[in-house]
Amino acid sequence: MTSLSDQLDQRVTLQGAAMDAHAGAALLLDNGGAVYVDGLKGWPKEVRGQRVEVTGTLRARALAPDPVVDDQGRVSHGMAGRQLVLADPAWGPVG
Repeated sequence: MTSLSDQLDQRVTLQGAAMDAHAGAALLLDNGGAVYVDGLKGWPKEVRGQRVEVTGTLRARALAPDPVVDDQGRVSHGMAGRQLVLADPAWGPVG
């Protein structure tokens, strides 16, 4: 099976659960991973939690600054590294 990282910059179709996260709408994949849906701050309530299919160009982007640890060990809010994003998405319910 091809991993998602092998499909960067390619048009892909993925299925999963429509979930909302702080960084926006996300597709929770069956393997537990998540891919964000570009341009969608949150799923419409009628599909939130439902199984959907999203087609888009798979990109890796930093959606938030990396967390920073201060000299007292406190960690700021953020997301480490880059996240997977489906750019130019088209989506719909499955089934």
